[in-house]
Amino acid sequence: MGQISSTDIISALPKLSQDELRKINEASKFLTKKQIKNIDDYEWLFEAMLQELKIHGVYRYVGFTNYTDTPSFLHFKKGAKEVIAFLEDVFPTYQSRLQKTGISRILIASLIRNMRSMHIPVTLGTVSKHIHRLPEVFEISFPNYIQSGLAHLILQQMERLANGRSD
Repeated sequence: MGQISSTDIISALPKLSQDELRKINEASKFLTKKQIKNIDDYEWLFEAMLQELKIHGVYRYVGFTNYTDTPSFLHFKKGAKEVIAFLEDVFPTYQSRLQKTGISRILIASLIRNMRSMHIPVTLGTVSKHIHRLPEVFEISFPNYIQSGLAHLILQQMERLANGRSD
């Protein structure tokens, strides 16, 4: 059987029933979301953002799949690429999902405080638009730690505190 082109499919659409069109619509949505979700796996960063928004009293649960259909996702996706590159560069040994989520939560909490200090309303949409600023906020919160190669010490201390040690 030969390859079917998108032109062939589109020209056949007017001949289909409403039920068939609904099935095609659902299948195309599923396939599109599946592709988006697999792009560098942004879901852990999204979950970190939701967790911090909840802690800061701003919470409206939106599943990641539904979030990919919003205008905020375009800002988030672009900024997430920068954040992921930053984390891989500054914290190369922190690569598990749990470690990346923990680091991101620290940075997102700092971003939310920074946004509030600038009188920027904190919502899922505004944090999505400002997610690209996480490296900048890290530098504001911990000046010169990156340049001096000491950024990992912040995370080590937070791990100690989380494990109940203060040494």
